[in-house]
Amino acid sequence: MVEGESVHLNQPEESPWRIHHLGFMVQDIDKRLDACQKLGIGVLQRGTIRDIGFTVDYAYVDTVEQAGVVIEFIQWRLGALPLPTNRLTFNILCLAGSGSFLKGRVIK
Repeated sequence: MVEGESVHLNQPEESPWRIHHLGFMVQDIDKRLDACQKLGIGVLQRGTIRDIGFTVDYAYVDTVEQAGVVIEFIQWRLGALPLPTNRLTFNILCLAGSGSFLKGRVIK
């Protein structure tokens, strides 16, 4: 179920670089979110996208005060298997997903 505003609608005013967010591919999103919770960093938005056998779990965390921008954690899986977090995997997944759930183009 989708409800509420998207985190993309709000530009962090405190960001000195006018960057909305930085995304990081991670192996275990729950472990990262647990670490954030222990530091008092809350989750702004969390979700899952599924298409063509891939699953993307994502979470935006409220790190504007600490980092000046919102941080996004991204975990990719093929079925139930987590995929390695490296540039090759990222490029392949972007190419595979560009016609489906990513609906974008690959910028190299």
